[in-house]
Amino acid sequence: MIIFSIDVSGAGWLDELENGVGPAFLSKNAKEKLRIGLSKHVRGVIVERPYSDKDYRSTYYSHFSKKIPDRGRDCVRVHFFSHFFPVDSRKSDFLDGLADQKEFQKHYLGFMVLRPGDIVSIGRTVLDTNAVEGAAGCVLKAEYKVHLLGMVLKIRGFPFMSQDTEISICAHVTSWAILRYFSQKFS
Repeated sequence: MIIFSIDVSGAGWLDELENGVGPAFLSKNAKEKLRIGLSKHVRGVIVERPYSDKDYRSTYYSHFSKKIPDRGRDCVRVHFFSHFFPVDSRKSDFLDGLADQKEFQKHYLGFMVLRPGDIVSIGRTVLDTNAVEGAAGCVLKAEYKVHLLGMVLKIRGFPFMSQDTEISICAHVTSWAILRYFSQKFS
């Protein structure tokens, strides 16, 4: 697994993300949603790839593996933080000097899964409302646990994913979000 971080304060961070994960995972649509949708609270991201996403794998094995055999089964997961943590698993000492779990948890704003090959490549996503530009109103939230760098991080939010262009339509995504929320809230 490759894990690396990107400082979001620079204007070219989305290009850096695209170079790190490849254009198959960061569609133009997803790139634009990140550009306009993330708030100024987001200061850094940590990317892990490949990532095995349970929601994507279920549609991969039932649909994509049969219809589009060269499409990958792995995804990329992007974690959002209100602080930049320099991480690069390609270096032997990449865990040296990292903050402890409390520091990561304090700045954790959620995660987004990027699926391969979709025009709209945003998969399972849970973000704190502070990470979303213009978020207002009342949001139903459940707690989600995430494993990253040997730590268990928690995020409270409502699940989201984009409709892909193959099998999930609005009703599918809405049903998925409601069921994922209730399964987390009342396990």
